[in-house]
Amino acid sequence: MVYYCMCVCVNADAAVRLVGGTVLSEGRVEVYHSGSWGTICDDFFDMREAQVICHQLGYRGGALEAIPNSRFGRGTGQIWMDNLRCTGNETNIGDCPFLGWGSHNCVHYEDAGVRCADGEKGCVCVFGRGGGGGVLILIVAFFRFISHVGIVIVTSVVVVACCHRNLPW
Repeated sequence: MVYYCMCVCVNADAAVRLVGGTVLSEGRVEVYHSGSWGTICDDFFDMREAQVICHQLGYRGGALEAIPNSRFGRGTGQIWMDNLRCTGNETNIGDCPFLGWGSHNCVHYEDAGVRCADGEKGCVCVFGRGGGGGVLILIVAFFRFISHVGIVIVTSVVVVACCHRNLPW
């Protein structure tokens, strides 16, 4: 039997991460698409897009700031998104109108960043057992992150066990 544990603090439907910040709640925005990470251009990037990204990452307090001009460092590789036009109510940055994956008129000194509000952040840990057991245990933990002192406090945990014979592992 194979045992594994995976903990993710991003929305499983859209991989988004913050890179280059001094704390977890800030950084250059990178999105995962077609097998690689890439950046978002800061053209039209404002608090509406920042709000969607922070909520997507689980920061319940939303966004504090949309940050242009690669202030968290220049990315490398693909620029995936440009001319985002979110309303601020989307749950996934990929749901916002934009030019299309990889279509842009930008260079990496225009990479967008965000600063999300410190506060409670939900993360999901998935524990599983390989072999014919078909048991899936989800642990949903809510964390309070206090960036100015670098402390993470677990505020609540919910455990859900699901059984299914046809799980792929």
